[in-house]
Amino acid sequence: MLNKSFNKNILKIIDKLAYPMYIVCLDKRYKCPCLNQHENADKNCNKCLGTGYKIKIKKIEGVMEPDEVSVRLSGSHQKMAANNYYFNARKVDGALIKHDNLIVRDDEVDIVQDPEKYRSDSNDVIYYYVEGASLRSYKNTFLKNFYNLIGGKNP
Repeated sequence: MLNKSFNKNILKIIDKLAYPMYIVCLDKRYKCPCLNQHENADKNCNKCLGTGYKIKIKKIEGVMEPDEVSVRLSGSHQKMAANNYYFNARKVDGALIKHDNLIVRDDEVDIVQDPEKYRSDSNDVIYYYVEGASLRSYKNTFLKNFYNLIGGKNP
């Protein structure tokens, strides 16, 4: 009984705080024609948005919580921005929540890392938790092409 109540309360929080965003799903079975002989994608490609793969864009709702990750490189600590996302499993198709897909919200793009499913005692998936790493290398080009592709900026 306690678990059902806990699950319902988690979903209430997610639903109360959720707002629209997009997920760009990469279909790695199909490579984009923009790939060169070295398998590098054209970052200006309007078909794949520079990912190198066929894409599908879906509008979803979720919650984002900003976070920082500490990384040790060359003997020194560096803090990197990361974001945690939560999605109600009853409202978001779990097939969309895959490693390497991209989450777009406003002027930010995050690469899905380590998606996890949280289940109830009945083994039903209650919500998805995703860590997102910021897309840095060509974010502005990606966003410009993304919003041109969907026909506007507001999700």
